[in-house]
Amino acid sequence: GQSCTISIRFAPSAGGPRSGQLTVSGNWGAGNTVTLSGNGVADLSLSTTPIAFSDQRVGSLSAATTVTVSNTGTGALDISSITTTGNFTSSSTCPASLPASSTCSISVQFGPLARGTQYGAVTITSSATASPHVVLLSGNGIAPTITLTPSSLSFPSVAIGGTSAPLTVTVSNQGDLQLLISSISATAPYSQTHDCGASLAVSQTCTISVVFSPTTFATVPGTVTVAHDAIGSPHTVTLTGTGTGSFLSANPTS
Repeated sequence: GQSCTISIRFAPSAGGPRSGQLTVSGNWGAGNTVTLSGNGVADLSLSTTPIAFSDQRVGSLSAATTVTVSNTGTGALDISSITTTGNFTSSSTCPASLPASSTCSISVQFGPLARGTQYGAVTITSSATASPHVVLLSGNGIAPTITLTPSSLSFPSVAIGGTSAPLTVTVSNQGDLQLLISSISATAPYSQTHDCGASLAVSQTCTISVVFSPTTFATVPGTVTVAHDAIGSPHTVTLTGTGTGSFLSANPTS
């Protein structure tokens, strides 16, 4: 008339269905068995999501932000892929199979290719419940800009040996960072002067004055070139002008 109790715990070493049995043997003869079954579940947690990166200069790569991946389940976590979208890159220490109670890390960096707010994601596909897990990413690309207004100058005809009145080009920076100007030059027979310093602050402008001093009876093309640290350097303004005047011919020449 007595009874006793056997408590059974399930501790899977890997994910997925598992089976077993409990056998009780004694002096009554053949042992009694109890069929056992269970499902090993791997679970995953992330140390941070989403990630908002600080402003980053276009064309450069940010410092890395680390996401810790934890296997909080009772079985091994099978990681089939880690993918990254947008102007973001990632590297990982995560193995194909992450043991229970273990962690690995994903390093994420932001490398904007254009100005403005940009979005992306790191997607972790695994055997965990609720897979895939997604870390949303965002960041803002910043850079100086340069605009040359107008983009071309056409000079009126100028007599050989003379010099035209100056025409002007306005240089403006409507970007997010100070614009560094390394050089401004013009091709002959054009010449330039300017009030632009080595740098141009955000929302500021400066002026280039260009004159034409023809040496031939012809239409002469030219350029003003501005070298700088913004995207697309150098920028140019096309120039055109015609040299005119009177000339004397003698016939016969001797």
